[in-house]
Amino acid sequence: MFSLKGRTALVTGASRGLGFAMAKALAENGATVIVNARSADDLKTAAAKIGAEPLAFDVTDRRRRVRRLKTSWRAMAGSTFWSTMRASSTDGP
Repeated sequence: MFSLKGRTALVTGASRGLGFAMAKALAENGATVIVNARSADDLKTAAAKIGAEPLAFDVTDRRRRVRRLKTSWRAMAGSTFWSTMRASSTDGP
């Protein structure tokens, strides 16, 4: 397909489904992948399957999201950072 070597991707909602499929495709094409989901246990399992770094937090919690992303951003200084944010609601459609 193409090479993403030297690029870093953050994929949210990545413990299963479309998020996992996107993270897997990015990793298979050479990107360093950070996967995100609310459940740390599910996320660790998914990350191990594709060689990604797990980063568990709820993307709807702004304060925690900002803190976790700032920490990750500093650790990846100089990398290209992609984000595919997926937020869901349990309150309705």
